[in-house]
Amino acid sequence: MKQFRMLIITLIAMVAIMYIGGEPVMDDKWLFVFLSNQIIGCLLFGVAYGLYRYWDRCHLLPEKDYEDEYVRRY
Repeated sequence: MKQFRMLIITLIAMVAIMYIGGEPVMDDKWLFVFLSNQIIGCLLFGVAYGLYRYWDRCHLLPEKDYEDEYVRRY
């Protein structure tokens, strides 16, 4: 279940990157569409970061200490 939470955060962050990196094709309202995409992308990054902080405080995410895990194995 812990990996599922990381997948949710990753998917939200990827959608945010698509919104921020996207360029509108419309000529009439180009500036409005561009700014709205940037705002939506930043809000999605905020949601992803908020979920990450909340789940990390509740210890619901997998361990991030990969070096210790490597040392214990070998």
